Amino acid sequence: MRVLLSIATLGALLFATGCPPETPPIIPTTPVGPTTGGDTGETAVPTADTAPAGPLCPDCEWLTGEWLDCSVTCGPNDGEQSRTVECIDAKGEPVNDDQCDARTEPDAVRTCNATVDCAWIAGEFSTCSETCGDGTQTRTVHCEDPAGTLVDGAWCDAASQPASQQVCTQTVDCSWRTGGYGACSTTCGDGLESRAVDCVDEVGGVVASNLCPAPAPAADRACSATADCRWVESGFGSCSTDCGNGQQTQTVTCQDPSGTVLGGNFCTDPQPANVQACLDTTACVWDTGAWSSCSATCSGDSGNQTRLVTCEDPSGSVVDRSWCSGSEPTSSMSCSGTTPYTSWDVGPWGICNFDCTQTRTVECPSGCCTGSAPFSVRGCTGDLCFDECDPYIICP
Repeated sequence: MRVLLSIATLGALLFATGCPPETPPIIPTTPVGPTTGGDTGETAVPTADTAPAGPLCPDCEWLTGEWLDCSVTCGPNDGEQSRTVECIDAKGEPVNDDQCDARTEPDAVRTCNATVDCAWIAGEFSTCSETCGDGTQTRTVHCEDPAGTLVDGAWCDAASQPASQQVCTQTVDCSWRTGGYGACSTTCGDGLESRAVDCVDEVGGVVASNLCPAPAPAADRACSATADCRWVESGFGSCSTDCGNGQQTQTVTCQDPSGTVLGGNFCTDPQPANVQACLDTTACVWDTGAWSSCSATCSGDSGNQTRLVTCEDPSGSVVDRSWCSGSEPTSSMSCSGTTPYTSWDVGPWGICNFDCTQTRTVECPSGCCTGSAPFSVRGCTGDLCFDECDPYIICP
């Protein structure tokens, strides 16, 4: 079994003894990039001086162990790795190295580098590139060895490399911008009028609304319009009475073009009346009383009869005659007496009174007597009266 020596150690040994070994050392090539261990399959290239005529042991072969850790832990600084290299026979027993072909002897030492203790170092992020909206922040990110020396980023784990740039959001210069209100959303009634409300950056560019301070200015506000509002009348109903003066009513509402009823304050024209006076004579009727007796009582005499004619409502109250329709019934008519004529009933003359008159009863019991009524007073002479007859009375 051959003792493993590093190249530096082997050189020192040669310098101390002044004698070269039987077989000159094989200098391996330097691997490119980080290596952490394992056989690379490197094989020394023998020279004509070292190549034996043939192996002394046909069944012997080289056996290599695992590479040990690199002598450095980070970076491309030349480190070393070593492993055991021995010659074994067919039974796997170690034999002298000269029993194996020196031309195919594997390297026992190689240069190496490592990434075990390489670490990413990240600086502080810069201020955001924007003062309103999304921007970027940057920082330095480099790979260092344990001593703090910068090394190529290839020696650090690429999968865990910190980001050197990140997205950032700033709101310092974000502000609300409002436009003017537009027309009301309706032409009659309550509606809304709207305006544009945008969150903008320092140059007026529109950005996301959440970047501006809350609450946002209102985009809508209440409005009202009256241009197309109109009064709508239902039409007057029947009169409150069917004979005489009454009232008619109707509903009057303020409506929009779709027929929605609104408050009266939206209609600006004068409101039509919802009550008016009315006259209905439908139920007014003529009423007649009983005929009176004939004004003539004696047979053959002409007279008149009368009766009361009124215009009345259904309750019997007398109303204006003009409210009754049709011809007014007659209130008088001609008639004749029916009592036969008889003679006057004349009584005897009384005594001659101190005024020289006599009286008698003259009556017509039936009320109908022929001719003129006889005198009921006459002058007279007697013991009680004066000598001369009063010229103003009838004398005998």
